[in-house]
Amino acid sequence: MLEHDSKELAMRAFVQTFAQPMTAADVAPTLTCWETSAIAMMLDIHDEGEAATMWLVQHAEGHDEGDEPHGLAEAWSTAMQHRNAAP
Repeated sequence: MLEHDSKELAMRAFVQTFAQPMTAADVAPTLTCWETSAIAMMLDIHDEGEAATMWLVQHAEGHDEGDEPHGLAEAWSTAMQHRNAAP
């Protein structure tokens, strides 16, 4: 298998796996904001924006009351909100 083909196959497997709602619900609350944002960014750039948002929401719901969003998750969430609000 060519290197390019294996990279593409690996990326498709990643996106298909992490775009699943149950995966996000089970895993996102256990990750750091940075880790969750990395997954959300990969999903978003591969046309899975809804799944990316789901990861950020599921992660945020796992925060303890009074916790503020922080790190890359907050920045990415803000950027997505601005992008989605653009005409």
